[in-house]
Amino acid sequence: HIDIMLNEFRKLGTKVLGTASSLEEAILIERAGCDAVVAQGIEAGGQRSTFLSTDYSALQYGTSNFVLIPQISRKVRIPVIAAGGIMDGAGVGAAMLLGAQGIMMGTAFLASKESGACNEFKKQLTTKKPKPTVLTRVFTGRPVRTIPNEYVHHMRPYENDIPHFPVQHNINVSMMKEAELKEEIAGVRNIRVLYAGQGYSFCKEQKAQAIFDEVISDMLVIVGNSCSQASVHQDDLD
Repeated sequence: HIDIMLNEFRKLGTKVLGTASSLEEAILIERAGCDAVVAQGIEAGGQRSTFLSTDYSALQYGTSNFVLIPQISRKVRIPVIAAGGIMDGAGVGAAMLLGAQGIMMGTAFLASKESGACNEFKKQLTTKKPKPTVLTRVFTGRPVRTIPNEYVHHMRPYENDIPHFPVQHNINVSMMKEAELKEEIAGVRNIRVLYAGQGYSFCKEQKAQAIFDEVISDMLVIVGNSCSQASVHQDDLD
C-alpha cells in the first residue's frame, strides 16, 4: 500500500519526507523509499510523529535532537532534516554541525506578523513568564506538545483512560464547536490546543522575513566561527 502511494507521488515529481522520532523509525523510512527523513526531537511542538511505539508514557522521555540527529545521520543515506527546539541561528548551526542537511522550524514563526495564530496565543508565546510545555494525549488521543491550559491540568489524571486517535480528537472538536456556538469565550480558551515546542520563549513578534533573515545571518556567523576555531585547533595539533 505504501509502495503504491510513493510511486504515485514519484509520477507527479513529488518529494516524500518521513518523520522519525527514533533511529529505528528513520531506518524504516529510508527502506520505504522516502527521499528524506525528518528527525523530530523530543523538543518539537505539536503532534509527535512516533509510529513504532504505542507506549505513550515512555514518550515523555524521548530522544533530544542533540542525540537523535547524529544517531540518524550516521545510519541512513538519505538527507536528514532536523526538527524540534530550533529557534535561532545557533540552533540551526548546531543541528547542521551534528549532521543535518536541512532544518524544519515551526514554533519560531508562530508569533510572526503573518502567523494565523490568534492574538491570545501570540501573547502566551511572547510572555515574560513562559510556562513549561507538556506532552499530553488529552487533545487528540495521540501525544502532542503544547502549552498547558486548564483543560490539560484537569484531564492529566485521566491520561491513561483517554481513547486513542481519532476518537479523542473528534470529542474535542465537538466541544470546541459547541463552545463557539454558545459564544463561551472562557470555554473556547480552556479547550483550545496551544501547540508549541520547548523553545517557544524565544518567539518574536516580527515579520517572518525578518525572523528568517536573522536566523540565516546568525547561523552563518556561528558556523563560520566553528570552522575557523577547528582550523586553529588543527594547526596547533600539527
